[in-house]
Amino acid sequence: MLPRVLFVDGDEGQLALHSATAKSHGFDADIVNTAAAAFERMASFPYGVIAADLEEPGIGEQSLMEELRAHYPTTTFVAITRRAGLDRPRSHNLDTAIATVVMKPFDAETFGTALRDAFELHQRRIERRAKVFDEQHGGVVDDLGRSEEHTSE
Repeated sequence: MLPRVLFVDGDEGQLALHSATAKSHGFDADIVNTAAAAFERMASFPYGVIAADLEEPGIGEQSLMEELRAHYPTTTFVAITRRAGLDRPRSHNLDTAIATVVMKPFDAETFGTALRDAFELHQRRIERRAKVFDEQHGGVVDDLGRSEEHTSE
């Protein structure tokens, strides 16, 4: 099964380009052109990576990425923009939801690399969350599926 990415952009031409580029780099791509459609898709299939126009408005007062991040905190984003000079915030704790920023128009190789980087960051973020959860709750499951609680002394 191919890694699945959701593309959100109000420009139909851009969506077709995003989808074709993603598929040529080994990703399964779904496309939507509105914030409402993005939330509808996320409710039925929780995408690990979403590539969206950074300027795409959300349903409320925030940008689409801000609204999606608030509802789906484990999702990782590829921000697509026409504005030069934007870069993703740096984070040592892997809590930054934006994996990379891609400038429009982009070339296929740059975009393919951005998607691969986003999926790698998403996997590291999921692994980190699982590790933090295990450390906080102290539970261990052995090879037989039995659960054992550890207490800190």
